[in-house]
Amino acid sequence: YVGNYTRHLYDFYDLNAPVPGPGTSNLNRPYFATFGYTQDITGFGNDLNSSYNSLQLSAEKRVSSGYSFTAQYTWSKVLNYGDNSREFGPYDLKTQRGPAGFDRTHAFSLGHLFEIPVGPGKRFMPNMNPVARLALAGWQSTGVTTAYSGRPFTVIYGDNTSLNSTYSLKAFQIADPKSGVPHGLGFNKNAFVPLTTVQSDPTYFYREGNTGRNSLRGPGFVQADWALGKNFYITEHQLINFSWQNFNVFNHVNRGLPVNDLTSSSVGTFTSLESFAVPRTMQFSLKYSF
Repeated sequence: YVGNYTRHLYDFYDLNAPVPGPGTSNLNRPYFATFGYTQDITGFGNDLNSSYNSLQLSAEKRVSSGYSFTAQYTWSKVLNYGDNSREFGPYDLKTQRGPAGFDRTHAFSLGHLFEIPVGPGKRFMPNMNPVARLALAGWQSTGVTTAYSGRPFTVIYGDNTSLNSTYSLKAFQIADPKSGVPHGLGFNKNAFVPLTTVQSDPTYFYREGNTGRNSLRGPGFVQADWALGKNFYITEHQLINFSWQNFNVFNHVNRGLPVNDLTSSSVGTFTSLESFAVPRTMQFSLKYSF
């Protein structure tokens, strides 16, 4: 078990954001009545906190019989009030506690090395002739395979007119957005109140939505980076190593987060890849060691 609790984290927010309510929004700014300020005022402080709790497991097999591996698994949760700011205004902070934007519930990695057990000093064909040794001996496979669960996100309305303030408007949730999800989408948009209703029904005026901050998850990430190599021994102290390296060997598509704006015509669709995702890429290398 590994965990920590952090206090007095850095934070910035608009001190003079209009308090949601009727009337002209500038007149609802906290510093308007006294000073006549209608502009945003950025406040800085060390007033937030976060927590991290995890179960961490590892396993290792040292090199023997031509193979080895090391594996790590983490089951964790990071909770905070914003990754570096108050994302949904300064007034109702308790509703903003949720998973951090970088939180991933599950993380797994596996590193492996496998040598073909043929050739001098190996289990099979230890006395092979030089030609067979050149073709068959010295081959090995290495690689790292990683898998992570998806990052969290919040469903919002791109238009915050009903809030009558300057910060983002979280969506009003009325059903389970993970149920009945249309094929190819990241969530069911029908689980939320449409913007037209929010802007026409006084029930929703001057209110932040009830959907939880970062309450939904994007797709997971899986990538296998494997290499196939061969050592050519010239003398006892000299060798040439050939390596065929493959990144994302299975060409798995690692999508980014879906469009989370209910006012977008592309809401729920995936329009990008994860920032560190790559298509299958190969490279060859040749190294001389002495």
